[in-house]
Amino acid sequence: MRRIWILALAILWLQSCGKKRSGNDEVLYNVQNHTLVEMHKELVDKEQGVIDRYIDKSNLDFERTGTGLAYAIVGKPGEMKIERDARVTLRYNIENTEKVVLYSSSADGLKHLVVGRREYEAGLDELLLKLHWGDSAVALLPSHLAYGLYGDNHKIEPGQVIVYKVKVVQVLN
Repeated sequence: MRRIWILALAILWLQSCGKKRSGNDEVLYNVQNHTLVEMHKELVDKEQGVIDRYIDKSNLDFERTGTGLAYAIVGKPGEMKIERDARVTLRYNIENTEKVVLYSSSADGLKHLVVGRREYEAGLDELLLKLHWGDSAVALLPSHLAYGLYGDNHKIEPGQVIVYKVKVVQVLN
């Protein structure tokens, strides 16, 4: 029993010897945190500007979601709505906003995924839940719904808005 008390006292003493935060450390922390928030707002504003310019140049009727996804369904909507856990096959192009194709189903094969499992970009999952079998759509994914601040370390740059052009070729609900 005595050993437990000695061990407990030793642990408390060691914790009390830890570095205390001074008032200056607190101020520095707040300044750094404020700077990060400002940087994030600037990034979001910049991406929204890129998305706005793309939409202005296009002749499509885009809708926006609360997450920042902008999408347009091209042509007449299909019959069967895509639901969560549906197995979907897509023809696709992933482009940058200058219309340079980065990835495509013609080069890389059709994309097979299960909706709602976040197997691919979060923005693609969100888009698919708005589509039907046979639909074609164009979607603008801000970086937080695509490849984030790191990109894909290959063709998609860090913080890049990507354009997804998809055609739903098969749905198994």
